[in-house]
Amino acid sequence: MDPRRPVDELERIGYEIRRLHDRIDELATPSGTSKYQTVAKLQLLVSNIQQQLDDYIANGTYNKAQINAMRGSSPAGFTANGPLQVNGAATATGRGTFTGGVTSADVRSRVVTVGYVAQYIDSSGVMGYAPSTLESKSLHGRYEVDLETWLELGAWLFHYKDDPTQEKRAGFIAQLVESRFPEWCIYGPDGDLQGVRYEQMMVGLHSAFVQHVAETRTQHADLVARIEALETP
Repeated sequence: MDPRRPVDELERIGYEIRRLHDRIDELATPSGTSKYQTVAKLQLLVSNIQQQLDDYIANGTYNKAQINAMRGSSPAGFTANGPLQVNGAATATGRGTFTGGVTSADVRSRVVTVGYVAQYIDSSGVMGYAPSTLESKSLHGRYEVDLETWLELGAWLFHYKDDPTQEKRAGFIAQLVESRFPEWCIYGPDGDLQGVRYEQMMVGLHSAFVQHVAETRTQHADLVARIEALETP
C-alpha cells in the first residue's frame, strides 16, 4: 500500500489478510512442531478476520441494489423507504414535499417574539407569508361592506366532530359566509369550499364600522343644523 494515501477499514482488513496468508506460506514448511502450532494459530486468526470482514459487509454496508433502491429512480434524488431519523440539524437547499403532513413536537411550547409573521399556505401547499405592501398589490378601489349585511351573519357555538374533547368554540359557518361574502372563504385546489378567512372578515368589519361612523356623523350634523334652525328667532 502507498503509505501516503489514506485507506478505509475494508482496505486495511484486506491488506492484513494478504499479509497473514504470505506469512502462513512461509511457515507451512514442515520443520518442527512449533512451526505447525504457529501455522494453526495463524490459520485460526485469518479465519476470524475473514468472519469479521463478512459480518462487517453484511451488517455495516449496503450493496449496489440497496443503494439504488434508496436513491429512487432519479440519479440526483434520494428516497428513504421507511422512517428517516436525523440526529442533528438538517438543512435542505431545495423544496421539501411531505405528503403525509408536517408535525413539530414542540411548536406549541416554542415562543417567537422577534420579527414573527403569520404563516399561510397557498393552493399548491407552499408555506409562507402574505405580503401587504403597495408594491405587491394592484388596487381596484375602496372595499366597502354593508353593515346590515354584516350583521346578518350569525356567530355559532360549536365543537369539531373529530375532536375527542368536544371543546366548544365560537365561529362562523363557511356556507353562510359564502352566500354573502365569498371573498372571505377558503377554497381547496379543486374549488371546493373549506373554511373561513377570519383575517379578511376583520377587513370587512373595518369597512362597515367606517361607513357606520360616517353615517352617524352625517346624522349628527343634520340634527345640529335642524336644532340651530329652530333656535334662530
